[in-house]
Parts: sequence; structure tokens; C-alpha cells
Amino acid sequence: MSTWIWISGRREKEVILKSTDHLEYVYKTVIHLNIMLNKIQKLEYEDAQLEYEEINKYEEEADRIKREIIGELSKGNIHPMEREDLLRLIFQADDIAAYAKASGRRLKLLIELGYDIPDQLLSLLINMVRDIVKMIEMLKQAVFQITKDPRKSLEMTHAIEDIEEKVDDVRLEALKLI
Repeated sequence: MSTWIWISGRREKEVILKSTDHLEYVYKTVIHLNIMLNKIQKLEYEDAQLEYEEINKYEEEADRIKREIIGELSKGNIHPMEREDLLRLIFQADDIAAYAKASGRRLKLLIELGYDIPDQLLSLLINMVRDIVKMIEMLKQAVFQITKDPRKSLEMTHAIEDIEEKVDDVRLEALKLI
């Protein structure tokens, strides 16, 4: 039994480390969405469209790492409850990258079609993405803290949730403008 706990703990730490790699690519995806929005605000449309290629590249790498983690978790060497929590983390973080990619694709399409995004809407989008970047930075720290200080990690998730609520409010403002 003690061998199983040791193997399980070691594998769990490996998966957590791989999860931080995944979060890093999610982070880079959102960073490039932020850059894309700033390029649009500066009317640098060609550069903005190039940023979509970066968004796409990092989102695909996040997907690749997600598949590796799922493969590792499917081996069954981690307690089912912990496996479920890690899967939820990976899938929700992956959703962030997927939404960033979809947003970038829509922005690229708007540029290609010659639409102007109203300044007020663009400012709201930039603020939302800036807060999402903060959330991912904090999430990376929270995941890193899981093995060192789980209590601190939990506290960080509460702060992340506060930012998420703020982003939801800004999103509603943006939807009103649309």
C-alpha cells in the first residue's frame, strides 16, 4: 500500500507540473489575444491579423499538452477524486484558450470584412482580456502551490473567482453595446 501512495504522489506531482506547462500555453494564447486587441485599437490591422496566427499556435500546443495529461491521468495511478479535479482544471483552462482562439478568429474576420469595432466596445474587450491574463497568472501560481501549500492555493482560487465575477460584469456591459 505504501508503494502505491508513493507512486500515486509522484505521478500526481508530474501531472501537476505538466498542468503548469498547459497553463503557460493557455496564458500565451490569451496574451496574444490581448496584443491583437491592442493592435486593433492602434488601427494596426495587418499586425493584428498576424497575432491570430500566434493565438492559434499556442492554443494548439495547449491542446497537445492537454492530450498528454489526459493520457497520463487515464493510466489510473492517481486517486479518482484527485484525477477528477485535475481533469476539471485542465478542461476549464483549455476552454479559456479555446475561447481566446475563437475570439481572435472573430476579430480577424471583422478586420477582413472591414468592420470598425466601436472604441467603447474595444476598451471593454481589452479590460476583460487584461483581467483574464491576471486570472491565469494567479491560477498558475495556485497550481504551483498545490503541492507546497494547499491552503494558500485555495485562497488564491477565491481571488481568481472575484476577478471572474468582474469579467462577467464587463462582459454584460459589452453585450449591451453589441
